Amino acid sequence: LGYGRAELLGRSWYRLLHPEDLGHVARQHLRLAGAGPEARGELVTRLQRKDGLGWTWVYVRLRPEGPALLAHNFVISEAEAWCLRQQLAA
Repeated sequence: LGYGRAELLGRSWYRLLHPEDLGHVARQHLRLAGAGPEARGELVTRLQRKDGLGWTWVYVRLRPEGPALLAHNFVISEAEAWCLRQQLAA
């Protein structure tokens, strides 16, 4: 995405999300926030690149960690995003 580690520390992940993906991501967040430590979630979203000129598709695995959610992000292609979104919706 072009950001350095220090640029992302303490920054809300929501500020990087594509506006069309906010509702879906927020629903997953709320579902996991109310679940136990063994809960897991997956989603596909777009994150804004540092250059501000575009978006990068990302597959995300989520799990609660204390009062926060830990997100492991994997950059994927648009074709992979489409396929994964179909699989996760099923």
